[in-house]
Amino acid sequence: MKKRAQDQGSANSDEAIAKAVEEALRQAKAELEASFEQKTSLLEKKHKEEMAQSEKTVDRLKEENQVLKEQLLEAEKMRAQVEQAMEDLKGKFGLLKRKLQEKGMDGSIFDAALAEVGIDKLMAATWHSMRVFDRLYRDALERMDGRHIKKVLEQMERDRGCASG
Repeated sequence: MKKRAQDQGSANSDEAIAKAVEEALRQAKAELEASFEQKTSLLEKKHKEEMAQSEKTVDRLKEENQVLKEQLLEAEKMRAQVEQAMEDLKGKFGLLKRKLQEKGMDGSIFDAALAEVGIDKLMAATWHSMRVFDRLYRDALERMDGRHIKKVLEQMERDRGCASG
């Protein structure tokens, strides 16, 4: 009986230990879950703050990009206007040279005067900055003008020849 009482006491003691261990594990699990929830909550908060900051940065960069696009568009318009003005000016100088040549002035004198004031370089720079198509088109027009002038001169010579002969 004594042995049975000892066995029963030992069993009660083992049961008590098992219950104590089980209770300790439940408490540890509850503490870990609470700690996990707290850390998860902090991380989510930090993530939301970083996302909000990132969205603000993206919005700011989009605005800056839009401003830069508008500035680029305006600069391209201005460049096109300047290029057109330079082309018009070059055309006017070419017309002036032809008119002076028609009135008997040597074209080399005009070219020398342009060189003295530096306009020849400006005109050459304009010529090189033109697109290939524009240069080809201008060459064709100049050739056509040259042919037309040549035809007019030949016609005038023929008319003079007929009148004198």
